[in-house]
Amino acid sequence: RAANDPITVQKWGKDLAPDKWDRLMFDKGPLGLLISTVLLSLWLGWWQGPLAFGFHVVTYVLLSGAINAMGHTFGR
Repeated sequence: RAANDPITVQKWGKDLAPDKWDRLMFDKGPLGLLISTVLLSLWLGWWQGPLAFGFHVVTYVLLSGAINAMGHTFGR
């Protein structure tokens, strides 16, 4: 929500002007997902690449929450 508020962005993000890399690659969210899937498909195969990508996405989402919960439960 705060990222969509122009007043907050102007106040706290004024030193974060987009540079060349932001404009070419990082401001285009789906492009990174597409490039990752294509590279995995070229490397592993036409169905193994998307399968590996999907496995990575699911495990990343599930494991990051589990590791965070373990850290909060057992951490100091």
